[in-house]
Amino acid sequence: MTIEIYQTFHREFPYNKNCKWITPVAVGNYQHPDMIRDDTGDNIAHLNPYFGEFSTMYWVWKNRPLADIVGFYHYRRYLHLRSDDTNFEWLGKIDKGTHYQVDLVNESHMLDFVTSDEYRDRIEMMFESTDAITGFPMRFDVTIPQQWQQHHPTPAFYLFLESLKKRFPLHQYELDAFFRGYGQIYWPIMILRRECFLRFCEDMFPILFEVFE
Repeated sequence: MTIEIYQTFHREFPYNKNCKWITPVAVGNYQHPDMIRDDTGDNIAHLNPYFGEFSTMYWVWKNRPLADIVGFYHYRRYLHLRSDDTNFEWLGKIDKGTHYQVDLVNESHMLDFVTSDEYRDRIEMMFESTDAITGFPMRFDVTIPQQWQQHHPTPAFYLFLESLKKRFPLHQYELDAFFRGYGQIYWPIMILRRECFLRFCEDMFPILFEVFE
């Protein structure tokens, strides 16, 4: 089973240059001599200020030979695939709340652990019984639309919702129930089977482009 995770960097931050299964990608104005960029081939690099890490995802979808398992990390966030609580203490700076994502990885022992071959083997083992791995949802004190309006007072959210319902009319009940909820997975940090990643991109990018226009 082949695994490749793409890690988006828009600024300088420590990373493991020797890791063979995580590929760093420079975006925006950030330049790094040892990183590939998302502005070659079929790309939407010019939309990175609006789409964030999704410009990396689009570039991978359109230009890279895909591994069996495809993933995406932030420059400072990694999924913590815990098997027990022991690693919480060993990792140190990790959110012990509602989701398991290593944040602000700037200590060498933490970085070595989440980029190790042992960690890659753990991912492979988990995909013997799953199709996708994401972070746990974060819970808010308000609904998802209310939380959006607090931080992004634009009509984009409602355009997004309308596009979702138009494209997936058989799932309106599930969409309404989800958006009445108080929690969501906050960052596009995920690891997917290749088939799931392809379906995700085929469904998601037409919606993003429609809302952006």
